[in-house]
Amino acid sequence: SVFGYSGAANNVAWLHDSADKDTLAGHMLAPRLFGSGFSNLASGFTRVYSVATAGEDKLNMGDSAADDVVTITPGLTTLVGGGILVQANGFVSQVVRSEQGGIDTVYLRASGSWNTVNMFDTFTGMSNSQANWFQRASSFANTLVELSGTGTDNSVYVSAPINGASQQMEF
Repeated sequence: SVFGYSGAANNVAWLHDSADKDTLAGHMLAPRLFGSGFSNLASGFTRVYSVATAGEDKLNMGDSAADDVVTITPGLTTLVGGGILVQANGFVSQVVRSEQGGIDTVYLRASGSWNTVNMFDTFTGMSNSQANWFQRASSFANTLVELSGTGTDNSVYVSAPINGASQQMEF
């Protein structure tokens, strides 16, 4: 296991996966990539980049206490807020939670065909069974969903209004 700590500005950490199924978890101030036999923590860095190149890696991250902006596209998640940037590349399952406070905004974006969007009172999810990816954003103040391109067979399901939150969908 590797535990990296930084207290200075403009420090960068890179977290790389293994050949197995790994998980990037934690929150923006201390993301941790772990899997079979390893755990790498990057605490206090202003920029953290994580790269998933093998296996079916998962992202399960929380926000910061600041007003955060999260962008989730298939295979790329970017979290920005409070002077911190966390970027995760290549993860097939992407779950981000707004739980530390602030007025957070999430953008869920996809293009092409066979996308499914599910909007519930506490989370919004988007998936594509043909391309094998999944996105989920929980408890954000503002949720924006964008499906673009010339795709067909896209589905949107709205279960209940999100209490006190802003919803917007673009097709």
